[in-house]
Amino acid sequence: MDKSGEGALPEGRDWRDAALQGVQAEIDACLDDLARLQAHLAVLREFQGSLMRVVEVPKRGASGLPGDRQAGGETAADADPTRPATTSALIREGARRVLEETGRPMNRAELLEALRGRGVEVKATDPARAVGRVLWRSEEFVHLDGGYWLAAVPVPDDGVGA
Repeated sequence: MDKSGEGALPEGRDWRDAALQGVQAEIDACLDDLARLQAHLAVLREFQGSLMRVVEVPKRGASGLPGDRQAGGETAADADPTRPATTSALIREGARRVLEETGRPMNRAELLEALRGRGVEVKATDPARAVGRVLWRSEEFVHLDGGYWLAAVPVPDDGVGA
């Protein structure tokens, strides 16, 4: 150490207290920033949900183009009501209903369990992963820290990832 006192640490606990106060001030500032960003994120998610409710996704017709109607005025999706729904469609519909009923985001394992309880069988090597893949690819759902949620619905206050 320099004997002149320059570069030497102050005596006693003063320098440690000052350092701790400085670190605490930075932590407090970060927590303030985090609270501000979380509030902004909540506003953006609410706005996103409002926009999703306004935007209507047209059904695809025989040519596969949105709004293409068949002779009877129905789309290809409406043409054969006796045709069984695909597993992906059953997963999306079931997940939508489960999330609406529970009112909170759910992870893929929870959703798989709920879907099985409703009679939806997911035949895959890893059924939970298959559920996650279907929901991930769908514009109807968003993936949050706590699982999947409905894209057109604001995340509940107690929802993880809000």
